Amino acid sequence: MSTPAMPLTQSTRKGRRELKNAVATALIVASFVVALIPLTFIVVYVIRAGATVFNLNFLTDDLPFSNRFEGGGIYPAIVGTLVITGTATAMAVPLGILGGIYLNEYGGHGVFARLVRFLADVMTGVPSIVMGLFIYTIWVLRYGLSGFAGALALACLMLPIVIRSTEEILRLVPAGLPARPCRWAGLPGRPSCRPSSLSTCEPETPRWTWCPFAPALSWSCGPCP
Repeated sequence: MSTPAMPLTQSTRKGRRELKNAVATALIVASFVVALIPLTFIVVYVIRAGATVFNLNFLTDDLPFSNRFEGGGIYPAIVGTLVITGTATAMAVPLGILGGIYLNEYGGHGVFARLVRFLADVMTGVPSIVMGLFIYTIWVLRYGLSGFAGALALACLMLPIVIRSTEEILRLVPAGLPARPCRWAGLPGRPSCRPSSLSTCEPETPRWTWCPFAPALSWSCGPCP
């Protein structure tokens, strides 16, 4: 059984679309090659120039006192980067995770939770130069230059991202995943049972279980009273 012939108008339209697609693809590839040529020359030049001075001393020596002197290394820059980044992470990550857990587990659509979400969204779009000027105004002018000021500015940039990322990740937990709710043992004023994406346990979990989110507390898992 032979297939019906395609109408002439449809065949013409298909040929035009294929021609336009081929032309657009060729232009994209040509643009990519044109942009890649100078980038390749820059990378090769940087590698050739840096290979002559890159050695162990370059990583372990101090910065030169003047650009007119040869030699020197980037050891202070490496240490400063590690210290500032580590300090900022130690400040922003725990607070951000706790903030995200609060927004997802307890805040809900309350006034304070909406305010925290609004401030986190606003701070996410703040440029780094603005945050640097803010820390310079409230900290550096009062206490002087220090690495902690840089860590504080970086932590302020990291905090809203960690808060919103933690909340969005916890929202991805399916509502039907927990089989039994859990409750904190020995804490007065806590609800007996509260469905949660964090405070849950499986049916085969023993009655007393150690929880990684609160290692200093005992958790009791069982049916709601």
